[in-house]
Amino acid sequence: MIGNSNYQNKNIVSLDTPINDARDVADLLEQRYGFEVQLLTDATRDQIMTALHQQKLKLGPADNLLIYYAGHGAVDDTAQRAFWLGVEANNDTRAGWLEADHIRAKIKEMSAKHVLLVADSCFSGAITHPKTTTIGRGLNETRLRVQWNRKARMVLTSGENTPVADSAGDKNHSLFARYFLQVLRQNVNIMSGEMLSHALGERMLTEPIKVGKDGRPQRPTYSTLQDADHDVGDFFFVPVAEPARVAGANW
Repeated sequence: MIGNSNYQNKNIVSLDTPINDARDVADLLEQRYGFEVQLLTDATRDQIMTALHQQKLKLGPADNLLIYYAGHGAVDDTAQRAFWLGVEANNDTRAGWLEADHIRAKIKEMSAKHVLLVADSCFSGAITHPKTTTIGRGLNETRLRVQWNRKARMVLTSGENTPVADSAGDKNHSLFARYFLQVLRQNVNIMSGEMLSHALGERMLTEPIKVGKDGRPQRPTYSTLQDADHDVGDFFFVPVAEPARVAGANW
């Protein structure tokens, strides 16, 4: 869990909600879904990459990993390269800019079965694979069995290749984090990442928040992570507070 709020350089504005978002999502995943959590607040580029490398060394083929980043993002329009910004980031020199491709390469090195990268930052859609966006709404036992046993490298973003709202969700959370927390708190079934993204989209599109040059509603995306050895699996959230059930669906 990474929450970057307090940027050190004057040419980058600090953000209101990322630390709160990361802490609250961390608490939810730990208490309701049984995750082991590592929380980084106001992290530098090198601290983020070091933490990812530690997870690579730690996790085996039966493990799952969720990486959640809330903070500033940027994009190189010419090359269509996406970046996360460490708190030491400098817009003039690009020191502290962490290229999304380096994150993807580190994930590709991991042996974990299922990896979900969640990016709540501007221009985060640039990291997704444009031809593999998913739109499924449900899960049956056959699909669960297949996707549970196959490798997954997925990415859930808070918006498309545009700016996203910081504190528009409420005074403590971004719009995306507010609904991410809401959906997972209310969930009592086994929920796939695909189902989560659909629920987020339905709720976020009802908000009057407009982003980007053409003023569209903020819309999350869900897709495979580019070139990271994905194999038709998905990421799953399994509540530990009560016996989990497979969400019903007609196929």
